[in-house]
Amino acid sequence: MIDEPDDNNDGTDIREFIDTSGHWLDYQIEHEFSNSEPPDRLIRFMPLEQYLSILTTGQLYIPRATEYDDPYDCAFPGSISDAIRKALVESCSEPEFSLSGEFDHWQLVRDAEDLLAGELDERFSDETPDRWFVSCWHAGEALTDLMWRSYGGHKGVCISCDGPALLRQLQDTVWARRGFLRSEDRGLENFEFLYGYVDYERQPFEIEQEEDADPIVTVRPQAFHKHAFFRLDQEFRFAIKLTTDDTAYYSVGAQLDLAACNASVSTSPLCPRLGFQKCGSRDAQVLSGHRVHAPAS
Repeated sequence: MIDEPDDNNDGTDIREFIDTSGHWLDYQIEHEFSNSEPPDRLIRFMPLEQYLSILTTGQLYIPRATEYDDPYDCAFPGSISDAIRKALVESCSEPEFSLSGEFDHWQLVRDAEDLLAGELDERFSDETPDRWFVSCWHAGEALTDLMWRSYGGHKGVCISCDGPALLRQLQDTVWARRGFLRSEDRGLENFEFLYGYVDYERQPFEIEQEEDADPIVTVRPQAFHKHAFFRLDQEFRFAIKLTTDDTAYYSVGAQLDLAACNASVSTSPLCPRLGFQKCGSRDAQVLSGHRVHAPAS
């Protein structure tokens, strides 16, 4: 059961006067997520500059969710705590109070709902986009015009990697560090590493209640939920969730050896050949480690 904070200054808990069970103030929270194995191939579109950065540094930069154009990436529109409160109140019975008639029943219900809102706000106060760092890949194979336009600016590249090999690299090398200091410490105690397909069908939470039982709120990571509008992306994500109290000044990345991932690279029709000609000798050696499909002249 959840903790039961006092609802007023004299230490009296409003729950002491409730004589029913299974109402919305008896809710329980359960978190649900299982990592899922990636498909045989994963693809990712990116600007040419980002691709060249991977070649020259051997590192994959993983952006914070707040850096994406979508304001709802890793975030629930409005507030997930408020959405859960409304769903509980609408779908579950309200508490009944064992008090004399001199008490205003509806005021007690409003007080109970305020208590519910306060508990949920506190419980989900750290479920914010700035806690998430996300690397987005795609399970689809079609190099469509829309994907080029959205993710490569029509002048980018598309990397296709062996999915399981990419996962192994990230598991073995992903790091989260604060500030600009670089060290061998990956900061494993500061984050969780999750991976799986994006869910386009379900909400990040759902409420279930059997007869005469407490309502159960099942909550799933918002990093793996997007609107059905994006379902054609067939997105597979690698997500790092900071577990520290203070999330400021962190950066996240991982080593990425494209040759070890059996990578092939396709360039968009408008990708300038000059981008490859400007590569130095070290870049040319790296380029020789995997297949590059340049645009036709």
